[in-house]
Formats: sequence, structure tokens, C-alpha cells
Amino acid sequence: MNNLGARQSEVGQREAALASAAEAVRIYEELAKRNPDAFQPHLAANLNNLGAMQSEVGQREAALASAAEAVRIYEELANRNPDAFQPHLAASLNNLGAWQSKLGQRKAALASAAEAVRIYEELAKRNPDTFQPDLAASLNNLGAMQSEVGQREAALASAAEAFDLYWPLFATPPETFARNMMISLRNLLRRQRDGGRAPDAALLERVGVLRELGLDVPLDPDSG
Repeated sequence: MNNLGARQSEVGQREAALASAAEAVRIYEELAKRNPDAFQPHLAANLNNLGAMQSEVGQREAALASAAEAVRIYEELANRNPDAFQPHLAASLNNLGAWQSKLGQRKAALASAAEAVRIYEELAKRNPDTFQPDLAASLNNLGAMQSEVGQREAALASAAEAFDLYWPLFATPPETFARNMMISLRNLLRRQRDGGRAPDAALLERVGVLRELGLDVPLDPDSG
């Protein structure tokens, strides 16, 4: 049902894709009642998928509810087996925060984003090669949420930390994280502008390095 829904979504059959995703969730709910250890992870993953399908047809409240239920399940799973499920929980928290933000629940979105960052910080300490990119992306997300509630200094700090994490990742090889780092740079420039600050010397030096590599790096984050 999940595979069918994905294919239906790809060809624009959104209502049919939603029905397939909803049926997959219904089946996994039944399975998880009988054998939660085996099927709760599948249920949580499918709830995130259902939320995406609900979003495509404009069912934002339903998408938020699906995302919240996925987080609830992953929290239970991560309590029992943190090594296996903390990454899924953090990703689902970012997803939930995005929906909360879209529906104007800014404080809740900030809390979800902050918890995702906290989890990724723990994971990155144990396995930096795997989780530093996720931490950087989550910090960018957190900065956006902080900006939405007027926490400009905190938003700037999050954006700066994200860019600092992406910088060494970009260096070797440069193409791997180029797009992510450019997004991070634009976020940092926006946060600086929001706080009435000009780019500092260290940032300008990095911009110069990027330009020497042939990248178009405007200091106006809204250009291009």
C-alpha cells in the first residue's frame, strides 16, 4: 500500500495516494496492537508518510496529527532502544515542528526543533561523521523557529553554529554538502541582517574562499 501510494503521488493521483497511505496506517495500527515490538516502528514511519500525503491535499490539521502521533510512538521506542530510534525521533520532531510552524503554533514548533537539536547533539558526540550533517540541518531549522518568536540572538547563534558545522563538511569533497552549506550561509546572513549586524571578518574570509572556488556567493541573502 505504501509503494502504491508513492507511485500514485508521483503521477499526481493525490487522493488515491492518500487513500493508500491511510490504509497502510490502518493495517499497521492493527498489527502494532498485536505485536508492538515488531510493528510500532513501521506504524510511526507510515504515519509520517501519511502526513505528507495529507499535506498534498491540503489537510494540514490531519497532517499535524499524524506527525504528532509518529513522534509519540518514536518517543516510546527511543526510551526502550535509544541507539536504534533516537535518529528517527529527531527527524520526526523536525517534521512535527515544521507543521506546527505552518499552523501558527510557534512556541510548540520551537520546542520541537530544540528537542531535535538536543538529540542530534547527543548523537553527533557519539558518531560525528554520521550525525553532524543532521545536527547542522536541525540547527538551521531551530534558528528559523527562534527567529519566528523574536529570539534574534539565539537565532543568530544557531545559524552560526550550523554554518560552522557545514564548513569542514563542505571542504572534502566540496560537492557533497555544497547546497546545504549555501542554504546555511544564506540563513546566517539573514539572521545577521535581522539583528542589524554586518558580516564579520571571519565570515567574509570564508565567502572569499567560496568565491575563489567559483561559487556565486552574494552577501545579500535574498538575491539570486
